[in-house]
Amino acid sequence: MTRTPMVTNEAAAAAAAPADAVVLNNVRVRYPSRAGEVGIDVDDVVIPVGARVAVMGPSGSGKSTLAALIGGFLPPEATVTGEISGAVAGADARVGYIAQDSFGALNPLMRVDEQVALVGDPAVLGAVGLPTDLHHRFPLQLSGGQRQRAAIAFAVASHPQMLIADEVTSALDSVAIVEVLDTLAAVSEGSTLLFLSHHVPAMAYLCDHVISLEPSAQAGVYRAVLRTWEEHERTQAAEEVA
Repeated sequence: MTRTPMVTNEAAAAAAAPADAVVLNNVRVRYPSRAGEVGIDVDDVVIPVGARVAVMGPSGSGKSTLAALIGGFLPPEATVTGEISGAVAGADARVGYIAQDSFGALNPLMRVDEQVALVGDPAVLGAVGLPTDLHHRFPLQLSGGQRQRAAIAFAVASHPQMLIADEVTSALDSVAIVEVLDTLAAVSEGSTLLFLSHHVPAMAYLCDHVISLEPSAQAGVYRAVLRTWEEHERTQAAEEVA
C-alpha cells in the first residue's frame, strides 16, 4: 500500500484531501468521568482513503473515544465542537466494528453463518479463512481465533466504508495474531481501517499511519497527532536519544 504523507495545515487539507477522506478540523471532544471532565483534541488531521491507521495511547487516553468520534457513535453525554467531514465519517457512514471480546460480540444462541446472513452474504466467512465445516457452529464451539474471524466476517459483510478494530488481538496467541492481522489486511482492502491497540509489533505489521494520543497541557485531555509510520518511528528514535 502506498504511504501518504499527513496533512497538518487546514487550508492544505481542504485542497489536498479527496472528498471522501476523513478530515478533522480543530475538533474538541469532552465528556464527564469520575475524575472530572476528560476528552481529546484533534487539530487539522486528514486520514487518507483506504489508509490503515493505528491508534495508540495509554489506557484512558481516548482511543475508543476517537474511534467513536470518527465512526459516528459517541455517547449522548459527549460534547463535540469543530468540524469532521468525509464520506467515511459520522452518523451516516457505513462502519464495521470489531470488538475486543469476540464472544460477547456474537449472539451465543445463533449459528455464526445465520448471524452473518442478517447483515450480508455468509460466504464472507470463507473469505476470512473460517473453514466451511465451522460456518454452521455456535460461537461457543469455536476457538478464540476462529471466533475473531467470525466477528470480522460479521463486521465486513455489509461492505463498510470504514472498519474499526478495537484491541482485536489482545486475547490471542502469537500464531492467531498473525492470522487475524493477515485477515484484516485482506478484508479491509478498499476500506479505511482504524486499528486500536497496545501491541506495537501488530501495529507495525498492519498499519501505514499512526494516530498517537499524547497528553496535552490540559489535565485529562489528550491530543491526537497523525503521522506516517516512518515519521512515528523517527520521532520515537529522536525521543529515545534525547
